[in-house]
Amino acid sequence: MFGRLGLILIFLVISILGFMIFDKIDRVVDYATVDAQVITVKEKCYLQKRERGLFTETIMTTAQKPCDDMEHIWAYHPAYAGYDLHRDYMVKLEYRSPADEMTHVIERKLAESRAKSLRSYDHLQILAHKKNPERIKWL
Repeated sequence: MFGRLGLILIFLVISILGFMIFDKIDRVVDYATVDAQVITVKEKCYLQKRERGLFTETIMTTAQKPCDDMEHIWAYHPAYAGYDLHRDYMVKLEYRSPADEMTHVIERKLAESRAKSLRSYDHLQILAHKKNPERIKWL
C-alpha cells in the first residue's frame, strides 16, 4: 500500500517523534530548573579550510586563539588564504546542583546568538541533572 519509500518515511517520522517525546520526558523527570550566574564569557577563534577530493574531504583547523590575533593572521598571513574564520563562545557558569546541594562551576560552549547577549554576573536559568551534578542542559 505505501511502498518501500513510504514505510521508510513512516519509520523516520516515528523515530523523530519518539526522540522528541523521550527528550521532553527526560527534561521533566531527570532535570530541575535552577538559577545560574555567568562568571565569564570567552570568545575564541580558529581558522578552518575544507578541501574536497573525488572521494575524500580534508578539514584543516588551527588551534583556538584570541579573536584579535586570529583576525590579524587571517587577514594578512598568506599561508591562511582560503581559510574561514570561526568563533566559539565558552561560558563559565556557577550554579547550585540539586544532586548534592553544592555549588558547582562548569564551562560549556554556547551559540553565538545567545552568548553575545551574556555578560559576567548575569543570571539565567538552566536545567541541572537531579543525580549527576556535572550534567546540565540549556533552556
